[in-house]
Amino acid sequence: MCVVRSSYAPIAVTFAVQDNHQLVGATKGPSYFCYEAEPGEHVLVSDTFDTTDFVGRAQIVAAAGARYWVHQEYDSVRGTIRPTLQAVDEARARTLIEGCDYVVVTGAPEDELLPGERPIARASR
Repeated sequence: MCVVRSSYAPIAVTFAVQDNHQLVGATKGPSYFCYEAEPGEHVLVSDTFDTTDFVGRAQIVAAAGARYWVHQEYDSVRGTIRPTLQAVDEARARTLIEGCDYVVVTGAPEDELLPGERPIARASR
């Protein structure tokens, strides 16, 4: 599973991504990351670490051996940045990652576990 954020704005805001309540990565400015996802149902949630009042959500049922792409954008709701998530096909994703950097999470709030070198998200049962 890969998440790509192609937008420069708001460049200073980090968008964290959890898959089934597990931190799997984050973006800041135009960037993307990938992680392994078990076959099955995955609920992705994106927030800004600052607030969980405005979150983006996407639901994907992953099949073994398939790759899934999620485009991370944002809306501005009453002056607050709100991430959005939308599944996209591989062709669209390849266009979106042009000019993006691959990123790895190196820090998180105290109550979050870092995803590690090879993040893997468990499917919900």
